[in-house]
Amino acid sequence: MNSTSVTGRQLTAAGLLAAVACGGLITTRKLFSGKHSTTEQLTEALLNASALTTPGCIPEDESFTLMSACISYIIAVTTQTSLRSTVVNANADFAGDSRNLSHPYTHARVEMMTLSIDPELKLAYTVHIPNIGEVRGTRNFGGKQLSGLSLMQVVRDFCQFNFKVGHSIQMESDLLVAYLGRLGGSQLHGSLVVRDESGNNARLHISSNGSLSGALTAHSHVIGRFEGDTKNGLRLKKYSTK
Repeated sequence: MNSTSVTGRQLTAAGLLAAVACGGLITTRKLFSGKHSTTEQLTEALLNASALTTPGCIPEDESFTLMSACISYIIAVTTQTSLRSTVVNANADFAGDSRNLSHPYTHARVEMMTLSIDPELKLAYTVHIPNIGEVRGTRNFGGKQLSGLSLMQVVRDFCQFNFKVGHSIQMESDLLVAYLGRLGGSQLHGSLVVRDESGNNARLHISSNGSLSGALTAHSHVIGRFEGDTKNGLRLKKYSTK
């Protein structure tokens, strides 16, 4: 098994990755040349966990804000990696290779392993966030296909967020990423399903224009709605239950 360790000095992405506000998203421009491998890109993007660490995002009495933060985190990770390359899976690590990356300031740490590269690239990751908790999951990159001027690829995540305040949140995402090639940038659309240990569920849809919409349910009752877009962030409107 091969292992690659990256030091803080090599982490030039620290000041370039998108800042993610509590429950919101701020996407990046195409800051990188695409020379990084898919594995490197995902490792660096996962390290930017500010959505999960911003003060006020970790309430002890409810997990709704945490659910919003988790959704924002996964969308931001997907956006950041897709903006950095038009040739996904290029120079990917071999099956069994692992990577470890630490943030020089927050001391968050990502452990990444390549599970398979054929027929699909599948990566397993663990993100350790001091005093907050951890994220464990897998990401699958589906086959690529050309549609017009865009290269399309399905990206799926299965992950669990374990917070030290006691909340546990599971998420499944099924996103279609369109790499715009010479036009620059990317678009993504698809859906995410989120649930917590208390029976709360959220379904979020991302339209191709970047708009976000969805419902929050508790024991089959709609108790709130998500809205927003990938540029200005995700907002949760919780209904009064009185």
